[in-house]
Amino acid sequence: MVEDFFREMFTSSKTYFDQVAIELPRYLMAFIIFTVFWGISRLQRIMSTKVIDRIENDSRKAYSILIARVTRIALVFIGAVIGLSIIGVNWTALATGFGLVGFGISFAFKDYLENFLGGVIVLTQRPFIIGDQVHIGETHGIVQRISTRYTVIKDFDNKQVTVPNSEMLKKSVIKDNAYGRKRYEVEFELDYKTDLKKALTKGLTVVQKSVGVLTKPKPRGVITDFKDHIVLLRYYFWAHPREVYEFSVRSKIRQNMLTFFENENIKLGVKTSAVISKNKRVFDDRETPGKRKKEEDDIPIEEDTSELFDA
Repeated sequence: MVEDFFREMFTSSKTYFDQVAIELPRYLMAFIIFTVFWGISRLQRIMSTKVIDRIENDSRKAYSILIARVTRIALVFIGAVIGLSIIGVNWTALATGFGLVGFGISFAFKDYLENFLGGVIVLTQRPFIIGDQVHIGETHGIVQRISTRYTVIKDFDNKQVTVPNSEMLKKSVIKDNAYGRKRYEVEFELDYKTDLKKALTKGLTVVQKSVGVLTKPKPRGVITDFKDHIVLLRYYFWAHPREVYEFSVRSKIRQNMLTFFENENIKLGVKTSAVISKNKRVFDDRETPGKRKKEEDDIPIEEDTSELFDA
């Protein structure tokens, strides 16, 4: 009885290994073919990256990125299909199986598919290109790189922000430089007794002559509100939508307008005047030689305590 058991076990093992010996070349060939196609896709990725980096035209670069990604996916897919065909996979049964589990898999890859779809839309419809200044949700900056999954933006604090492309499908995308110029504004609080006609007309001339302000469309000034014995005066002007103009032009206009108000004896609102007077007083005090000498004397001198920690 024991001999019959071992004899049957030997026969089964021999049959199994004979079957493996017959099937192994097919599995090995399928693996080799898939590896070759996968290796070609990796090589294509390296070569396409070098070629795309040399493309200067933003439109051609966007399409090249999309074509390169689709080509890589197609190569891997073709390798998998050929490999499975060599093994002898039943495609009808496989398709049925994929249909049953595909619904569940779609949830697992939902974010990836949304990002890929968003990337395809960005690269084909081109709502913005590399170098554009955009708002996407709470992110505001310059577009640095666009891929099929995410977009890289450098904000004005010099931080790199990676935005998933799915955000392009859910949020509005604001492109500051779409028309080559952008409207800015500066607002001042003036005393309610101010000669508003002089403040508007002469002040508008000051704004027009400020560096960085475009002549067309022309700047304009409006009275926006009256409250608490003050008049709110707002000037609108146009400038190039670049990072530097976000702060420098408005800052220069504010400086010029404060000088204008001082020369024309135009009084600012009570709160604004108090803040300016306080800042000016602090600045003047710090510039007084005696004050500066006292501050230097008040600076504590740290003793060298390194010897206390030497072993």
